[in-house]
Amino acid sequence: MAMAFALSACGDNSASFPIWLAQKWKLTQLYNGSANIPMHSYTKDEGAFVVFNNNGSFTGNAGCNAFFGNYISSETNDIQFGGVGMTRKMCGPESMAVEDTFIKLFADGGGTIAKLEGDTLSLARGEIRATLVRVDTFAPLTTQERDSVDER
Repeated sequence: MAMAFALSACGDNSASFPIWLAQKWKLTQLYNGSANIPMHSYTKDEGAFVVFNNNGSFTGNAGCNAFFGNYISSETNDIQFGGVGMTRKMCGPESMAVEDTFIKLFADGGGTIAKLEGDTLSLARGEIRATLVRVDTFAPLTTQERDSVDER
């Protein structure tokens, strides 16, 4: 799948990939407007997360499907996403409710605001707000490893 997002700012090359963002972040709270999206055990693995790399790419899992793309961040921590794609399998209703809301934070274009307080990352875009916590150690599973875990 091709990623068609140019990682450049409007002529001044002010695009950045903040080092504090280049971590794995696990979703702990999710709101759409004033509605809290339940985060209890909605998947058979670790739940929703995103990994921001310091080269401007990101990957993650929205609770059911994997997603990926590119990002840039302004001095005001407004994040612009591009080339975003994801797998398309169906999961249970609780997982899909989380995923349908969470993935909107990563839609192509600008408007997602990131705020860091300690080990907590807040993302907001329009009516959607998410709280994520930093995961210190992360060794992503290969597809083969994930499949063997699913078979157990």
